[in-house]
Amino acid sequence: MIDDSQMTTTALPPFRDVAVLAATGVTLALATIALFLRLLSRRMANVRFWWDDYFEVIAWAFATAFSSLIVICQWQAHTYIHIER
Repeated sequence: MIDDSQMTTTALPPFRDVAVLAATGVTLALATIALFLRLLSRRMANVRFWWDDYFEVIAWAFATAFSSLIVICQWQAHTYIHIER
């Protein structure tokens, strides 16, 4: 069993902070662009939205919420728990 004395809180090195934020931002931006283009193409082709379109919008909303949590934790908490052996 691990007690509190074995856990320490440390921040990631600065280059990792930037890498995590960049990866999160780039993937979310690409997902947003892909979703926008898909919905735009469906509208231009006069094709009705179907269940897969609705699921994609829901998945994008969850991805946006998760990415927001990553950014919030990165900027506000700025601590990570590492278990030392």
